[in-house]
Amino acid sequence: MRPSRVARELWSSLWLVPLCLADGIALSFGTLAVDRRSDYQLVSHSPTGDPAAVQAILSTFATSMVSLTSLVLTVTLGRGAAGHGPVLPAHRACRSAPEGQRPRLSRGR
Repeated sequence: MRPSRVARELWSSLWLVPLCLADGIALSFGTLAVDRRSDYQLVSHSPTGDPAAVQAILSTFATSMVSLTSLVLTVTLGRGAAGHGPVLPAHRACRSAPEGQRPRLSRGR
């Protein structure tokens, strides 16, 4: 099989996600093994900081991701809250208007 065909088949199948996950796990174990063998001195602490600084950065990142997720869910799911209700498409609003009255079309809020 040609490499382009293999890449196309892999990209279009559902095996891409588990393979990427397995590669990430193997890469993490590999880098941990290299760090242990070099006594954690292979990369200096000046660009990365000490473990407490790295933990603070990761904690801030995780907190921001949770905040962003909750904001998106609130905006997405909270649209029907507070009495606003879902916005009807125009063709439904036109059919549901009483006889002799103009339909009122609602705009998205």
